[in-house]
Amino acid sequence: MAALLTLGTDAATITGALRRGLLRISARAMQRRSGEIERWIDALVIIAPAAAAIVAMLTLTLNLWLAGEDHRDVGHDCTARGPI
Repeated sequence: MAALLTLGTDAATITGALRRGLLRISARAMQRRSGEIERWIDALVIIAPAAAAIVAMLTLTLNLWLAGEDHRDVGHDCTARGPI
């Protein structure tokens, strides 16, 4: 998610930078720009920010769940005040 912010801070800048980068990569790989490749790139540019947010949220959720499992396994009481 933070990687997208290195491309820019607004949606138009981010999608423009993603599109230019993917077109540059595909042009080198395919040695031409066809309409089909550009349609695929447009789809990837639309999906990439949402996919990055989903992956970030899944990672945070998994981390929180694992922390809860670890805390439950250790047996600490969540309602206790002060150092244990």
